[in-house]
Amino acid sequence: MTTFSRCSRAAEYIFKYIVQSRRLFSLATGGQNEEEFRCCIHELFMSIRFFLSQESKGSSPVTQTQAVFLKTFPAVYCELLKLFNIREVANFVRDTLGSLPAVTHVDCPLEAVKLQCIAKTVESQLYTNSESRCILLPVVLHHLNMHLQEQKDLVMCARILSSMFSLIKKDSTETSVTEEIDMIVESLLGILLRTILEITNRPQPAGTALRLQFQDVTGEFVACLLALLRQMTDKHYQQLLESFSNKDDLRDFLLQIFTVFRILIRQEMFPKDWTVMRLVTNNVIITTVLYLSDALRKNFLNEHFDYKVWDSYFYLSVIFINQPCLQLEMFSPSKKKKILEKYGDMRVMMGCEIFSMWQNLGEHKLNFIPAMIGPFLEVTLVPQPDLRNVMIPIFHDMMDWEQRRSGSFKQVEAKLIDKLDSLMSEGKGDETYRELFNSILLKKIERETWRESGISLIATVTRLMERLLDYRDCMKVGEVDGKKIGCTVSLLNFYKTELNKEEMYIRYIHKLYDLHLKAQNYTEAAYTLLLYDELLEWSERPLREFLNYPMQTEWQRKEYLHLTIIQNFDRGKCWENGIILCRELADQYETYYDYRNLSKMRMMEASLYDKIMDQQRLEPEFFRVGFYGKKFPFFLRNKEFVCRGHDYERLEAFQQRMLNEFPHAIAMQHVNQPDETIFQAEAQYLQIYAVSPIPDSQDVLQRDGVPDNIKSFYKVNHIWKFRYDRPFHKGAKDKENEFKSLWVERTTLTLVQSLPGISRWFEVEKREVVEMSPLENAIEVIENKNLQLRTLITQCQARQMQNINPLTMCLNGVIDAAVNGGLARYQEAFFIKDYIVNHPEDGEKIGRLRELMFEQAHILEYGLAVHEKFVPQDMRPLHKKLVDQFHLMKSSLGIQDFPAYVRASPIHFTNGSPRICRNSVPNAISPEGARLTSRRSPLSYPAVNRYSSSSLSSQASNEVSNITGQSESSDEVFNMQPSPSTSSLSSTHSASPNVTSSAPSSARGSPLLSDKQKHSRDNFCLSPRERPCSAIYPNQVEPTQRMLSHPPGENCLPRSDPNLAAPEKVVNPTPSSWSLDSGKEANSQVTECVGKLVSPPVPPRPQHQGSPARNIRSLSPVATPRSPQKSSMQSFTPSPTECHTSGLVSNSPGLSGSYSSGISTLSRCSVSETSGAETQPSDHLLTTSVSSGSDELIRRENKTPPPYSVYERSNSRRPVPLPHSLSVPITTDPPALPPKPHQLRSNKLENDGKRCEQVSRPRPLPRKVSQL
Repeated sequence: MTTFSRCSRAAEYIFKYIVQSRRLFSLATGGQNEEEFRCCIHELFMSIRFFLSQESKGSSPVTQTQAVFLKTFPAVYCELLKLFNIREVANFVRDTLGSLPAVTHVDCPLEAVKLQCIAKTVESQLYTNSESRCILLPVVLHHLNMHLQEQKDLVMCARILSSMFSLIKKDSTETSVTEEIDMIVESLLGILLRTILEITNRPQPAGTALRLQFQDVTGEFVACLLALLRQMTDKHYQQLLESFSNKDDLRDFLLQIFTVFRILIRQEMFPKDWTVMRLVTNNVIITTVLYLSDALRKNFLNEHFDYKVWDSYFYLSVIFINQPCLQLEMFSPSKKKKILEKYGDMRVMMGCEIFSMWQNLGEHKLNFIPAMIGPFLEVTLVPQPDLRNVMIPIFHDMMDWEQRRSGSFKQVEAKLIDKLDSLMSEGKGDETYRELFNSILLKKIERETWRESGISLIATVTRLMERLLDYRDCMKVGEVDGKKIGCTVSLLNFYKTELNKEEMYIRYIHKLYDLHLKAQNYTEAAYTLLLYDELLEWSERPLREFLNYPMQTEWQRKEYLHLTIIQNFDRGKCWENGIILCRELADQYETYYDYRNLSKMRMMEASLYDKIMDQQRLEPEFFRVGFYGKKFPFFLRNKEFVCRGHDYERLEAFQQRMLNEFPHAIAMQHVNQPDETIFQAEAQYLQIYAVSPIPDSQDVLQRDGVPDNIKSFYKVNHIWKFRYDRPFHKGAKDKENEFKSLWVERTTLTLVQSLPGISRWFEVEKREVVEMSPLENAIEVIENKNLQLRTLITQCQARQMQNINPLTMCLNGVIDAAVNGGLARYQEAFFIKDYIVNHPEDGEKIGRLRELMFEQAHILEYGLAVHEKFVPQDMRPLHKKLVDQFHLMKSSLGIQDFPAYVRASPIHFTNGSPRICRNSVPNAISPEGARLTSRRSPLSYPAVNRYSSSSLSSQASNEVSNITGQSESSDEVFNMQPSPSTSSLSSTHSASPNVTSSAPSSARGSPLLSDKQKHSRDNFCLSPRERPCSAIYPNQVEPTQRMLSHPPGENCLPRSDPNLAAPEKVVNPTPSSWSLDSGKEANSQVTECVGKLVSPPVPPRPQHQGSPARNIRSLSPVATPRSPQKSSMQSFTPSPTECHTSGLVSNSPGLSGSYSSGISTLSRCSVSETSGAETQPSDHLLTTSVSSGSDELIRRENKTPPPYSVYERSNSRRPVPLPHSLSVPITTDPPALPPKPHQLRSNKLENDGKRCEQVSRPRPLPRKVSQL
């Protein structure tokens, strides 16, 4: 064996010696013994074949010798061709290679050598020649087949196959090519497909070198497969399909080749720049698919229908069309043109094939509904018009078959909606597709019986496309956060309200939440996350892992959401809403006895209360924005919104920000509604102007004693409605007095959701426009200015302003305007005879205007007194100027003394300063002569006067509500006498009648009044606007009751009270509820006033040393007092405001600092000069208490509870929903207030007006978030 092994190594040289020897011998002998030589060669190869056919295990000497021979055997081919023809040599090689043992019976060393020998054979001259190739091909294919089945030596197999296919040319004229293709297809196609599947499913090697080798092998096999398929003709495909003996084999083959094709069109299969290779591959695939489609139709339809094969076919077709390399729109025009010339648009070809195959399915279409809706929808989103026209009608077919099966197409709708979101977020689809989808399907369903439901589906999908396209455009890099947030809100609401897709809704909630956090909109972020929180319950139901949430119980997730929302409300300074969530979470901790967390939650709640009281919050501005023109996104196009501005953002800054967000927009310079040409213009128009919020919580703003920093929250939060006023002149304009024709167009905007909410802006849902007449406008202007004045005066008294500048500016503006003709213009316009005759219906309004003018003068007088007390020394000249101008103002108005309805009762300012009581005023203009004036025009609304964060003093925030003073001591809270005031300062209510008083019952009215003059308890629980007229204005009493019965010689100030009977007019001296010592000397009492009209208490006055005649304005006839105890009374020094001359004495315009309960009043010496002047008796005399020498304000302690209004005492708390709700605006329940102790006063009715005792005030129960 050793000798033979050595001979095998020298086989090449031995054959060279044999060939050369025979050639020389033939030359020498003339070719003798030729047959004998050939026989010897044949016997030699027979011996070689016998030797190679021997099988042995392991590395035996035989195996080693066989391997040595196979290495040198290919070198013999050339030498043999010198003596034999090519066919004879090919037969020698075929027989020799064919004698090798099967792969399964040999060891690894021989296998590798054998494939090397075959590879050299294929690369040799024998295989290049077509004649010899036909002889060698079968044996080569046999050995390749065996190796590929065992998946061994794939690298060498790939090399052999590559060499084989490189010799086959499609345009070859040799007839042998067809036969060779037949042989290769029959022998290798199936195993080649399986090999590619095996290779691609293997994990790639870790090493770089091995990975590259793996990629090379894969590429070579793919190239070989493509070369083979490309060479196949119709005949080859036909023979291939006929070669399968049964349908199962054909089914397996189709599944294999469809799978391989899906692998071939993967992006990672070829390098990115191999465009030509990809195009060739796609051309081969679509050609093969077209051939195989016939086999699919013929063999797998009707009773032989196979879902798996058809599904694989459709799936392949879809991903084929969606290949990036076939999206010709992405190529340059020249490249696109070349591709179309050579290959055509293969997407359209495949789309037509899909449609054709779909039509052949018949009733089997139901098997692909709804599974194929998503893939087909992806195909229709390809921006190829012909492809879309072919594929979109398939959706109509799906709707029709689904309607036949189940009577509806809910599945089709659900699948379309789900897939549209994901596909369009990937950048697919455009506006053209939306229009085409809508038009094609609407045309298709025109004659269907289910036309109405079909139209509804198409409309829903079309609207979703609009929003998804906007969302995709807004999410592009570089877009501003405002557009992203607005678009996300639009899409989120669409999923919630129209589609009811909870999972998609939750996903967009969190997308919006992330956008808000990025933009630092913490309040909006909290409202957004609250939407998800509301979907959860306090239960132990397990929840799956979702988004960034781990697997947890529903209770745990809701707890986490609550804490996150509270944190965001805190950061957004929306502490009132955070308190409500704290309470709900605390209730849960208390239920589970989790006292540790309960303690933390209570402390967190307490910290929020502290922040409400201690920290400053800026009031934002609100802006109405109109987006007009077709160039805006759908969610903005031709719509108007109200936007909540950022801190310190004014109109100019907001306009600039909007123009930066929409750089192509044109700012409209007017506030009129645009016409249709603007709506339809191919441009962008922005219309921006500021609007005023209309608070929904009027009861909060009008309550007595509610601190300003609490009220300020409700002025600009939970707002559904906004207002804008546009002045204009109707009719001829009077140049001398423009007020005569100055009308106001008032526009009220109602939003779809309240602000703040899940966005900083919401769409306007309803627009109401009314016109206010000049008279109504004048009434509201004066009323609003009165509100503003009272607010500033109250803030100044309560030391809420760091400086007095806002009050100074306001007083100066009103008084200076009045001197220059402000109020006089109203008189000229509306008080003249011509106007009264021509407008008889305005009689009450004219009376109301007159009343407000007197009221304003009285407020100004009191404001000047307060201003005098706090004005710094350097502003004293200005103050003196204001006082002088005030006299001129009163003179211009013709006011020499305030009428009884102005002086009737104290204005409810802090510390008991005068309150105006607007009683019934005899109206000379009205035909009735004594008709009551309306409180407010139906068209008017209490204005919201606010100081923005950029005002002169950020501390001076104007109150919309009644200016409710706060008592200077804790006892005064419960010792304030009610006054039936109807002053416009109290926008919706006056002081409560159910409050305690230190005055005796005789001072509060007679229990002997007739029933017709009594008022029910219900009237006192109503606000003045809601009460009957008799509850606001006292009925006219008998003349005998107008006279005060008082014995001469008593040092008593005569009183005139229409509600007191004559025998009851004598009042005992009693500490005033406004005096400094009232809290110490008087007991807290509850006045039950059922059926009685309450009069203000009589403040005590110090003894006057002069003649009693100087203190008595009018003397009543002597009458027997009701009780001897009531006849004794100290004499009173008249209050400066009781003077019947001008409130500020013209003789002495200067003011001095006199104090009454800590409030500056007019100089006592000034009053003394006029106190003795005789004046006409009036119904009421205005009184104030005078301090006995205290020059210092009494500050209320922090622990003193605020005085509550009638509304709060007589109405229980109601649960109120948070404004983030997506429901319609809530009109029944106002938003929840920050919790305060209730003052529950129990009033027990007794005979003869006996007093009722106070009961303890229970602690209120916390509200639930479910009640928000």
